[in-house]
Amino acid sequence: MLAVAYPIGIFIDEAADFLLDKVSKRIRNRRFSQYNLDPSNDNLTAFLLLQGTDNEFVRSYFNYIRMRIRVSRCAFINFALLIVAAIIFVTASGKASWVIMSFVVLVGTMLAGLALWSWYRFSDLFAKQVSRMYQAKQQNG
Repeated sequence: MLAVAYPIGIFIDEAADFLLDKVSKRIRNRRFSQYNLDPSNDNLTAFLLLQGTDNEFVRSYFNYIRMRIRVSRCAFINFALLIVAAIIFVTASGKASWVIMSFVVLVGTMLAGLALWSWYRFSDLFAKQVSRMYQAKQQNG
């Protein structure tokens, strides 16, 4: 089972990245603009900024935020898929009622919404920290 679960997780992560890419770019561009940075600047990436630092705390912090982005992004997709699977399961079991279906949709939507909200907040935090780090690097030469 583990041999199947890990690749499926990778596929879900890539699908979530693809589905949320435009929103992610808007978050990044908005945050960079707030810091008077050019969003089209190819040097404004966490990868390039972290190459120039030996600070292990900063590297770990960026990795921590990045991991939370990925987990919340995948949770959003997983909860959305879980709603569909639960509806199919309840319908197939023959015990479908509007109360059960409403509960499934409500709980699933709340969980998906919380995951999406978390992803948005973590993505914004990541862009903010990249912006701050880039400005600090520019000021320090």
